[in-house]
Amino acid sequence: MTGRGVPTEASADAPVFTTDREGRITTWTDAAERLLGYRADDVVGRPCYEVVRGCDLFGDPTCSASCPLLQPSTVAGPPRPHILRLTDARGRMLDARVSVGLVHEPSGDTLIVHLLEPFVPRMAYADHRLRATVDPTVRDSER
Repeated sequence: MTGRGVPTEASADAPVFTTDREGRITTWTDAAERLLGYRADDVVGRPCYEVVRGCDLFGDPTCSASCPLLQPSTVAGPPRPHILRLTDARGRMLDARVSVGLVHEPSGDTLIVHLLEPFVPRMAYADHRLRATVDPTVRDSER
């Protein structure tokens, strides 16, 4: 992982970032950089809602200064996935399953871990497959 306060339990192969309780990014993995296109040097210290700009699948903004994923009731207990549409560094939308959980650092700090998993909603996948069947211009790489 890249950044400060790296939780040792997190895998460097997973697209993960951590935030403090105020939502400022404290850690950004190489895998998160590959997924979203942002370099750790550009995002560590910034509010996560300014970076990932998440919204629900209807396009309504979810990420904000009062992010529900940063609330103690949301992050307490086992990680629960939330489906969000994130914006990458190029402005492209990416649907992801975002799981959040707490990590208690030896220093006494508590970090919120955000695991990002690319996600294709069933209806979107079915719609794309249908278009690929009907439209011969849809390339194999898009299927």
